[in-house]
Amino acid sequence: MLDRLLSESVTALICEGLVKLTEIAVDGTKLRANAGKGSFKSRSKLEAIETRVCTRIAALRAETESDPEASSRRKRAAQERAAREVMERTQKARAALERLQKEKAERSKTHAKAEAKKPEPRVSLTDLECRCMRFADGAVRPAYNAQIAAAPRQGVIVAVSVTDRRNDSGLAVPMVEEVANRYGEAPKTLLADTHYATKKDIVALSQRQAGAVEILMPPPPEKHT
Repeated sequence: MLDRLLSESVTALICEGLVKLTEIAVDGTKLRANAGKGSFKSRSKLEAIETRVCTRIAALRAETESDPEASSRRKRAAQERAAREVMERTQKARAALERLQKEKAERSKTHAKAEAKKPEPRVSLTDLECRCMRFADGAVRPAYNAQIAAAPRQGVIVAVSVTDRRNDSGLAVPMVEEVANRYGEAPKTLLADTHYATKKDIVALSQRQAGAVEILMPPPPEKHT
């Protein structure tokens, strides 16, 4: 609802000539997720939970079938439904974890040392899509990475996209396509912070069939040896 309202509002401003998409500034910000650190589980923890839940469901079914009292059967049936819900969340968490493990394996091909230092991937049972991210104050919290595109001259946000990526590097192309999909028009110039656009992004946007996009981005600081 809010996403559609954003597109409709900005479209109206564009039609009135009050907002132009020629130049867009993009950046990301971390948003605290509604999940605790204790809700994050590794593969071995998820497998252990699945085993316990399967055992619990089997025991409840056996009790329900052998208990002649209807009230007791209803109570156990409710407990079984709750256990099945835990099982479903755990299975979804395992699927999300497998995706993270594949991403880690892919990154390891080019950043083996950096990936080797990182802990084993984990996912939250209460919020499957969030990830533990480092905030500006140095603290690590469950969060999302919100990508924001704005028309800087008018000070109007034109697009918002939420991702589970811990950093903004490599998200230039998705944000350009996000703007293009919303309004049928991509910016001609993209203003971004250092490292926001990778070399691959720069090449892809310069060769974009629907129109090349120029990226203006400050160079990384010099390394002093």
